[in-house]
Amino acid sequence: MQRYFVKKENDKLILNESDLHHIKNVMRLKSNDQIICVFDNKSYLCSITFSRDDYNITILDNLSKDVELPKNVILYQALIKNDNFDLVVQKATEIGISTISPTIFKRSVIKIESNKQDNKINRYNKIVKEACEQSHRQKLPVVTNYINVKDIKIDDKTLGLVSYENNQNYHSFSDN
Repeated sequence: MQRYFVKKENDKLILNESDLHHIKNVMRLKSNDQIICVFDNKSYLCSITFSRDDYNITILDNLSKDVELPKNVILYQALIKNDNFDLVVQKATEIGISTISPTIFKRSVIKIESNKQDNKINRYNKIVKEACEQSHRQKLPVVTNYINVKDIKIDDKTLGLVSYENNQNYHSFSDN
């Protein structure tokens, strides 16, 4: 069954335009067909009905079970070539990462022009939404703006793990 992230306005569940298009034209759902709607970090079994110019979503049952990780996990991912970053965003979302931060390192080969950063972040957010729907997550991870590795601040109570091929040179974020 298809899952959609919705908003609630005036006690009415609202789909975004692309999801409504998907329901009507791709899935070809008819009135009284069922979908799963996610809002406020909860899942609901719903029925959708269509009128000439509008639609209505009715909640039938609460399906919420806690599927999110008990701790927030932040991924500071170095920029990588081609569409590989898209794949990292998708897989990180599927395993439960709560925040994804595209990170610029000193030796990063990829350089993102500042005028294209918003387009990239919007693309990553679309990938996050689709991955959440596929993996039955109830909370959309946050994709932050690009950050420089020097600007990462981690407090002493946070466990920071760095995957790096030269592990003889251990360096703690708290040493910055």
